[in-house]
Amino acid sequence: MVRGGAERVFTVVSELVAAGANQRRSAVAILADRDKTAMEESLQSKVGPTGRTRLVCRSGPPADPAVLALTSPAAADSVIVLPPDASRSDADVVKALLALRATARGGDVTVPVVAAVRDSGYLLAARLAARPAPRPRGLR
Repeated sequence: MVRGGAERVFTVVSELVAAGANQRRSAVAILADRDKTAMEESLQSKVGPTGRTRLVCRSGPPADPAVLALTSPAAADSVIVLPPDASRSDADVVKALLALRATARGGDVTVPVVAAVRDSGYLLAARLAARPAPRPRGLR
């Protein structure tokens, strides 16, 4: 699953398609706050033929756990969160990571997550948002 970021998405999706070329069945899900048809057309024109890899586009705010759940992140082999092209892009990455955590059962994110932030000031927040939630201690 890939989330966010304009031009970088095309490069990442192209690489995922190339990596999945020898796979029997592979899929890449893209979630962005953009029109689904426009995303599909852009991907088709910039990425080109995808062979056996199926591209699935979903439209909606990636920071909304209900919308994020539509992409089935728990079933993904990995999740990539890219910053959108906006002034508060790093904050949006942290919000998306928190939404991902909220969609996970019990707060545990069990799929590998790769996220990009531009400002190192957001790095700690992104790491905290992506790590597993602490388990509650038993009552004595």
